[in-house]
Amino acid sequence: MARHLVYSVAKTYLAVLCLRLELDLDAPLATWIDDPRLPRVTLRQLLNHTSGIPDYGPLPEYHQAVRETPSTPWSDEELLTRALARGADFEPGEGWAYSNTGYLLVRRIVEEAAPGGFAGALERELLGPLGLGDTSLALELHDLDDLVPAESALVGEEPADVRGRYHPAWVGHRTLASTAADQHRFWTALASGHLVDLERLTESVEIGFPAPGFERPSYGLGVMTDPGRADGLLIGHGGGGPGYAAACFALLRDGKGPLVAIELSGDERADVQAKALDALRGRATSG
Repeated sequence: MARHLVYSVAKTYLAVLCLRLELDLDAPLATWIDDPRLPRVTLRQLLNHTSGIPDYGPLPEYHQAVRETPSTPWSDEELLTRALARGADFEPGEGWAYSNTGYLLVRRIVEEAAPGGFAGALERELLGPLGLGDTSLALELHDLDDLVPAESALVGEEPADVRGRYHPAWVGHRTLASTAADQHRFWTALASGHLVDLERLTESVEIGFPAPGFERPSYGLGVMTDPGRADGLLIGHGGGGPGYAAACFALLRDGKGPLVAIELSGDERADVQAKALDALRGRATSG
């Protein structure tokens, strides 16, 4: 059992939970979170990154803090305050920009709306029914103890093992510790239409710039999509951060079962997305 952090792959789980919980995607954020600093955006705009809410990821002070105090994460409030100080990327619905801050808010919505919060909904709706026994929320330092060893130069002056050092709450939307086998099971179920309505999940906006391996790079509800491929609709997500890299993709094919490719690595620099997309391309070509 080789467990890794999957980082932003958890965004897909949050989006799936929003659909399974039957939350109103077009309801304003204020339905769940009353914060006058936040713009009038909808849950759908948070999920597809069209809210204009700025990302905390590009902040130099964020990366400096991870390096200097990796075991002491910023609170939700600090992440929000520092991100919002950047100013909106655009008016809601008027553009596309990846926002970890937006998914921090999605996580808070799920925690507000679901009995047992994110952890309870995750176990009840996905982990339990799918038998994902090697997947869990990474919420504390000790939740990394049984992961595969992974060194990173992002958590100190010198490369160091992230286990026991990097606090996963630096990821505002939270992340999962998981195995390739569990991810394969989840993405197969998702791509087979067993978890949510795939038409709703994959209703996408084009991101407006090129992405390696994509014909028409787009984003749905918590999933990267590529509706420009001739061999089917590509869905999936990548993730990366201190110590680990993940790529989980599925190719939806008319009249055939989905193809799924999972790549997890204990090397944060690994180009796992290229490997996963290449694997799908090869399998699709061979039938």
